[in-house]
Parts: sequence; structure tokens; C-alpha cells
Amino acid sequence: MAFQRSRSGDPPVAVCHVLHCLAYGGAEVLAAEMARSLSGHFRFVFLCLDRIGPLGDQLTAEGYKVVNLRRRPGMDWSVARRLRRAVRQHQIDLLHAHQYTPFFYAATSRWPGRSPRVLFTEHGRHYPDRRQIRHVVANRMLLGRSDRVAAVG
Repeated sequence: MAFQRSRSGDPPVAVCHVLHCLAYGGAEVLAAEMARSLSGHFRFVFLCLDRIGPLGDQLTAEGYKVVNLRRRPGMDWSVARRLRRAVRQHQIDLLHAHQYTPFFYAATSRWPGRSPRVLFTEHGRHYPDRRQIRHVVANRMLLGRSDRVAAVG
């Protein structure tokens, strides 16, 4: 899933990190550092499912766009609609979802289409991890051929 650097005069490729929140944790710090180190090549936006968090406040002060999607407890289908709206508003080319729940909302926000692509990074799992059939079925329905999954190990 290679993205070419934009040609001179073209807007940079827009990457959107989708996370639970931007507190100081491994996935969150990784997303922030990725944006900081690659900001000369890509444009970054952060979408938080639950709240902004202190790292999100810091990124906002640095000039990054950070949006709180205000997820309610349980399955909140309105988050997928708000995420889809944010993708259009910020002209997102790639959704980089960190952890399973952000992946689920990122992937469902694309329905009925398959754009933009989704990169799903699983940073950690509970041990012992039990296979859940509903996740297996959802993954097969939500992942497209051009999407990618990465596991931190």
C-alpha cells in the first residue's frame, strides 16, 4: 500500500490517526511521533473516539487538527457517521486505526464504499486472548483487499 509523495504544488497525502484518546501511552506516543517526524511529507489529522487527552492538547497547540468524536457507551453508530464526515471534511487519504475499536469504527465509516484505505495496527492484546467469532466475521466484512493489518510484537 504505497503512497507516492505528492508532486510539487499538489496537496500532501492526508493520514488520519484514529485512537481511543491521546493520553500518554505507547500507541498514542507512536502516532504523535510519526506525525511529527513525517509532517514534511504528509498531512496528519487525529480523531479520538472518547476524549482528546493531554497529548491531544499538546498536538493541537503544535498546529495539528485533533477532533473528539464523543463516543457514547456501547455500540455508538453515530461515531461512524461523524468519522465519515471528518474524512470528507479533512480530505483524508488513509485511516490509520490504532487498536481494535478504532479499527472497527474506521472501517464501518467507509460503508458502503471502500475509501479511504485503512491501516490497522494492533498494539497489544489481553492475555489470554480468546478468539471471538463476531470479530472474525466483522473483520472479513470490513477489510478490503487494499487494507493492511500490522501487529506490534
